[in-house]
Amino acid sequence: MPSKSKLMAVGLLAAMAVAGFAAGAATTSYASGNRKGHRPGHERWSYSGMLQEELGLTDAERDSVRALVRLHRPEMRAVFASVQPRLDSIQARLRAQINEMLTPEQQQKFAELTARMEQERAERLRSDSSRRD
Repeated sequence: MPSKSKLMAVGLLAAMAVAGFAAGAATTSYASGNRKGHRPGHERWSYSGMLQEELGLTDAERDSVRALVRLHRPEMRAVFASVQPRLDSIQARLRAQINEMLTPEQQQKFAELTARMEQERAERLRSDSSRRD
């Protein structure tokens, strides 16, 4: 019977795989324009656009939501920036522990997957920094 730590590591690996799959699916959907809040002729997804579509907001209500998002954006970014180093540290430890339990072939694939996920994250952060709402 596998040890508790080995089962936990396998569970974490499975969770990472599911998260990676979900992120990939979301990225593919986002890139193809299949998302709520995306209007033809507009390049980016927007929170206010998604709410307009989902809640039937008027243009004036959407503009009010957009203004509120802009008002709170600096505070939200500051909070995220303050916890990002801790999240990165936890993620690095998790990845190192997962890597230890993998075969050399799996380690290589895991490194490639991790690099791809980091690249997608960096692209999202660049895109988020230029968001309208």
